[in-house]
Amino acid sequence: MESAKVFLIGCIIRFDILSSLTENTVPALSGRYQQLLHTSSYRLPLQAALQCRTWIFSTLLDIYSLREWRERKEAEGMLSLRELISKAFPIKKTLERGICLNMEEINIFKQNLEGSSDCTNIGSQQSDYNMLAATHIFACSVSIFLEVVLSGALPKLPEIQHEVGRALESYSYIHDPDFMNVFHWPLCVAASVAELDHYDSFRSLLSSPNIAWIGAFRESLERLEEHWRVSTNMKTTEAGVEPAWTRKFMAWDILIA
Repeated sequence: MESAKVFLIGCIIRFDILSSLTENTVPALSGRYQQLLHTSSYRLPLQAALQCRTWIFSTLLDIYSLREWRERKEAEGMLSLRELISKAFPIKKTLERGICLNMEEINIFKQNLEGSSDCTNIGSQQSDYNMLAATHIFACSVSIFLEVVLSGALPKLPEIQHEVGRALESYSYIHDPDFMNVFHWPLCVAASVAELDHYDSFRSLLSSPNIAWIGAFRESLERLEEHWRVSTNMKTTEAGVEPAWTRKFMAWDILIA
């Protein structure tokens, strides 16, 4: 399959998978997507379309499957938390291993760049670095999504707080301000379960002057402001009682892909 065709397919995969966040089902072509994402000969054009490493989207599909399984078992009254954790463990392991290896690549890349006097490949080097930085940013938000599937969209949970903090820190790896345009999805995911003391940080990121698609980001920030207002005003629920909304992200009715 020629690279241009694979790139176009990658754009469709990106759109379909990211926009499935607010659905309770796995994308219809999930199996086919997984095959393509694991085909080594398609890796480069797919990464160019996905704007991060392919394993991010493969892992995201796994989490969608886990979410669908949990929803089904809950509806049947047969949810086993032990089985849920068992199913989530290999996904979490894949995520953390991927984040660790990607960070190693980022550090090596920085060291090599600092020790190099070659200025002829700056554009190519920036592109390679952007791919690593984007992978880290997406991975951190995908990890947030996994915690929400496991425990609910509860900003006060220590696991959620840790993941949101790591996600915010991930944006410090951006060296090219214009690259902010590709992070609409991870920003919305992390901001949806942020605590009050992180609101200003997300406001700053979502209103960055370097964002070209300012309309979509502005609309997302407006929805987040309302979501934050409701979350701040909502009274703490009784212990052991989890209202239905807490297991999901805010109800996006705009495309966040």
